[in-house]
Parts: sequence; C-alpha cells; structure tokens
Amino acid sequence: MKKKSIVIAFITVSVILAGSFIYKNNRESDSSALNESIYSSGSDERMDFFNKNIKNNKIIKTAEEDLTDNGKKDLIVVYEKTSDQNEMVVVVEGEEGIYTTSPIKAPKESVEIKFKNIDNKGVMEMIVSGSKNGKVGYAIYRLEDKKLIDLFGEGMRDCC
Repeated sequence: MKKKSIVIAFITVSVILAGSFIYKNNRESDSSALNESIYSSGSDERMDFFNKNIKNNKIIKTAEEDLTDNGKKDLIVVYEKTSDQNEMVVVVEGEEGIYTTSPIKAPKESVEIKFKNIDNKGVMEMIVSGSKNGKVGYAIYRLEDKKLIDLFGEGMRDCC
C-alpha cells in the first residue's frame, strides 16, 4: 500500500511539473508560433449560430483554430454568463452541421487562449488561462466526441 501511495505521488508531481513546463513555454512563446488566430468581426455562420443559441451574453474573447482536424476552423467563444462568472463554448462546423459544445467555466479576467498540438496527433489542444480576484489558473483542453475534455489544469476553480 505504501508503494502505491509513493507511485501515485510521483505521478501527480510529474503531471504538475509537465503542466507547469507547458504553461511556462506557452506564456513565453510568440503567439504566432502557437497558431493563435483571434476571430475578426463580420458575418459568419458560426457566430450567428452562437448568438442564436447562447443569448444575452457579452463576448469576452474569441479565437479560431481547427480543433477537430476536419480542415475547418472552429470558433472558441468566452462570454460573460453572470457578472461573476464566464463560460466558454466551441462552435464547430462538423459533418452534421454547426453545433456548440456544452458550456464550461472560463476565467473571469485576463483570458488568454493559445493552441498547441501537444501530442503531435491530428487534433489541436487548446490552452486557456486567466484569473479572478488575483487568483491565476489554466487548463489544457481537447475536443473529443463533441465535448471539451480537460486534460490538465491548475487553479481553474479559483479563477472561474
């Protein structure tokens, strides 16, 4: 039992160190090297779909990237859900048409969205960071089966 606890502790520390390394590298890297693409205003089916399905919300940040590896850019939208909480969805143009992922909590302040193919497989991972009341957090997400999967994060509960 003691060996199992040591192994679990070792794995936990390794994951935290790896996540910290990824976070540090992404904070120091040029955003163009990470393929960041901030959404530009204008007529767009994805934004129209967002506005029709998620109403009365102030948009805080948007970005575009192909998270599904289907050759089409997906639209990531961070928006104000309440005066104290932000949420995030991805608007995907898939084979069945346009859809949004279920909303997840997003940082309240200093929201940053970066992209990096961490595992060098087809789909791109998304790194979201930000703060709330001075508490900083970040998470790494992958879009799988129409859901945003939290691969790793630190401090997100405190900044969302």
